[in-house]
Amino acid sequence: MTPEEDLEPLLNTVLVFSRARTSTFQNLSSWKQVADLVKRLNAALHRIGASHHRVELVRRGPVTYFVTCANSPRFNWNISLSHKDVGENLDYFAPGHMAMGIRGEVRTVYLIEKTSLVDMTGEFVITEYLDEDSRKQFHSFNQIREQLFNDAMVQLGLHYRFKCLVVESGMVNAVQQVMAQSTPPSVSWWQDTGYFVNGFLFPGVPQHTKFAFCDFDTKHVRYWTVLQSTFQFMLKYKRNEFWAIDSSLETGSSFWTSMENLCTRIRKTCATDLDQEGYDRFAEEIAKEFTRLGEWAEASKLTRSDCTSQHRPRPLSPYRYFIRRLVYRFWTIKERIYISLFDRRKLRTRLSRPMPASPASGDENACEHWLYFPSRK
Repeated sequence: MTPEEDLEPLLNTVLVFSRARTSTFQNLSSWKQVADLVKRLNAALHRIGASHHRVELVRRGPVTYFVTCANSPRFNWNISLSHKDVGENLDYFAPGHMAMGIRGEVRTVYLIEKTSLVDMTGEFVITEYLDEDSRKQFHSFNQIREQLFNDAMVQLGLHYRFKCLVVESGMVNAVQQVMAQSTPPSVSWWQDTGYFVNGFLFPGVPQHTKFAFCDFDTKHVRYWTVLQSTFQFMLKYKRNEFWAIDSSLETGSSFWTSMENLCTRIRKTCATDLDQEGYDRFAEEIAKEFTRLGEWAEASKLTRSDCTSQHRPRPLSPYRYFIRRLVYRFWTIKERIYISLFDRRKLRTRLSRPMPASPASGDENACEHWLYFPSRK
C-alpha cells in the first residue's frame, strides 16, 4: 500500500474512535493494519474503564468491512445492506444517491486531509432529490461534519486537519478558466478549489497525491505565474499516456520519480516567502526542468494502450463470481444465526435523522453489487 492508502483507513478509524464518525467503510487489504490499531485503541479504553466505547471491525460484503463503535446507537448491523443503509452508516447527507446512470445535476462532496491531501470520505448528492429544506441544510451539514473532524483531532492532540470541498458540474472548466487569468483568484476561491488545480478529477490525469504541486498552504498570489506554468505543464505531461510501470521503458520509474520530486519541490517552495532574487532563480530552474521532462516524455512515444489498460477494473469471471457468491451466502447465513442467538443487541432499532429522498437504486442490495468486483491488492 502507498503512504496515502495507509493513512486513510487508519485516520478514519481514529475518527470513528473519537465518535466524529459513525463508521468507516474499508477494503480487506487494510484489515491487518486497522485491526492492529483497533487493538491498541481498545486497550487504552480498557485501562481507563471505558470499554463501552470499544471499536469493532464488522465484515460486510465479500471484500469489505466497516469500522464502528461496538455500542453505536446509529450503526446498522443488518447483514444485507442497501446502498442507502451503507450511506447512513457513513453519515452521508443524502444516503442512497448513486451517480451511475443519472443525467441530472450531481454534487460531489469530499473531506480532504489538508497536509497529505488524502480524500477521507466522499459522496454523491443528486440535486433533483433535494427539496427546499434539504438544499438549505446541505451547506450547514458539511460545515458541521468538517468541524467535528477537526475538533476530534484537536482533542486527541493530532496535527491532522480537514477541509470539506463540494464539486459541482463544470468544475474542471472553471479551474482551467481561472488558471488562465493574469490575476490570481481570491483566497476563498483557493481554499475551496485550489486542491483541484493539481489535476484531481481531471480526465486522463493520474490521481496520485504524490504528484500534488500545491495545497491549502500555497501562497498562490505570490507564486501565481509559477503555478500557472506548472498547471499547464502537468495537464500536458502528467498524463496516463505517459504512465509506464515497466522501469525498462524510457519514461518508466525514473521519469515519474523526477516528476514527483519536481512537484514536491514546487509545493514546498510555494508555501514559503522567497525574496525576488530567490523567486527569479526558482522560476528559472523550474522552467528548465519542465523543458527537460517534456522532451523526455515526447521522446518515449508511449501510446495510451501501452499504459492505461492495467488500470481499468475488471469484473470477476463467471466461475470466480459463482464461488464468491456461494462462499458469501454461507457466511451470511452463519452470521445471521450468530446475531440472532448470541448478539441480539445488534437487532435493536437504531437512531436516524430525516434523510432527503433517494432514487430507487438506493434500495438495491449493496452486497450483491460488490460481489462482481475483485478486492484491491
